[in-house]
Amino acid sequence: MALAMVSAMVSAMASAMVSAMVSAMASAMASAMASAMASVMVSAMASAMASAMVSAMASAMASAMASAMASAMASAMVSAMVSAMVSS
Repeated sequence: MALAMVSAMVSAMASAMVSAMVSAMASAMASAMASAMASVMVSAMASAMASAMVSAMASAMASAMASAMASAMASAMVSAMVSAMVSS
């Protein structure tokens, strides 16, 4: 009788310990995986956003510079032509 009770207690304790260990391990693994995936996703999104912003800024600056240079050159050419015509 006593032996059966002790055996049942030991079996229940071992079962509970194994179950708790497995549960904790699975929980820790799932948590670590989710954390790593979220970190990678956030990092990739931030990198892509920064890259797009820098690219757009550089493109806008280059476009503005080219436009200003072309406008200034055209203005200077017209001004020189007009002054040549007037002086002649």
